[in-house]
Amino acid sequence: MKCRCNNCPAEIEFEQGRAGETVACPECGMDTVLYVPSGVGGGVVRRNQSTSVPPVVLPEVLSPAPVASARTLVLEVIQPGGSARIERARRTNLGGLAIEVLGLCLLLFWPLGTLVGLILLVAGHQASKAWRCGACRNFVADSKVRICASCRAHLR
Repeated sequence: MKCRCNNCPAEIEFEQGRAGETVACPECGMDTVLYVPSGVGGGVVRRNQSTSVPPVVLPEVLSPAPVASARTLVLEVIQPGGSARIERARRTNLGGLAIEVLGLCLLLFWPLGTLVGLILLVAGHQASKAWRCGACRNFVADSKVRICASCRAHLR
């Protein structure tokens, strides 16, 4: 059997009995769940192996979102080949946080410290922002990325 990687366009060949297992893709190295394509078995079979949850048969337009815990399987509807906006969002960033804390401390030293503190607060806030996909809310490398690696949405 063959299925596509969940993260890149590579095809992975496997035995049908291994459907539902998580393996590393030989192309991109990311974890991917082996599945039986819908034309072969009537749906995509995905299984959470860390618990005794039975396999779930999903229609082709459903794709699992990242698993929040070992006992949770979250499903998200994704339109194949759809488009999404790329947006800025706040992300935990220790460098940006350190700049903001320093700026906050400098606010106490009037007048020059206050001015420098405000500048550092704004700079730290900007350093903590990152680009993310508007469809799946996963962060992407930068604003030039045109296809989300998680949901394969075309970013605009």
